[in-house]
Amino acid sequence: MKEIKSFMEINNMSQSGQFSAIDILALTNFSNARSIMDETLLGEVFEEFRVTCGSVSEIGTASTQLRQHNRYIISSDRRGDIWVGLGYWMNPSITTNYPEVGILIETVPNSTDREQILKAMLEVVQSSSGKWRGHNLTQAKNWSSITQVKPLHTFLSEENHVASVKTYFKETLADVHSIRQKYSHLPWKF
Repeated sequence: MKEIKSFMEINNMSQSGQFSAIDILALTNFSNARSIMDETLLGEVFEEFRVTCGSVSEIGTASTQLRQHNRYIISSDRRGDIWVGLGYWMNPSITTNYPEVGILIETVPNSTDREQILKAMLEVVQSSSGKWRGHNLTQAKNWSSITQVKPLHTFLSEENHVASVKTYFKETLADVHSIRQKYSHLPWKF
């Protein structure tokens, strides 16, 4: 019940003291949606993430990420200057938007190697033909990241949504592997 209450608070549900039709649909289908997200993140994707990133969070932390950051992701160890997250990003402020599916590479604001990291991220974005997007790459004191995401609706025409999302996750992990090889001088301490 705590999870449902947190989900509702995150997504600004029941702010008027009443359940809307969207609130009720979300609650009714929450467990099923979470099971599908888990299925896409576990198994071979989970293992490939571990191989690519060297570490991986337990799936239980995805619920914490959902509650705190509107994302349902697995992630690498965050003790270093760079970390990776893979999964689903929600946009609760616009209920008609589809969640995004993809991967994030993020760096901390206080990294001693920040200039090198941001330069590499900018190069990745510029050489990717729009595949990767940069966020806060010119701001000195903010978290900065690059993301590769697709709206969830791009997978809905596929016969097997789970298999299609898993394939996409594996493709994004292959890209991260290539980035790590090309920029091996960066502090990939996960």
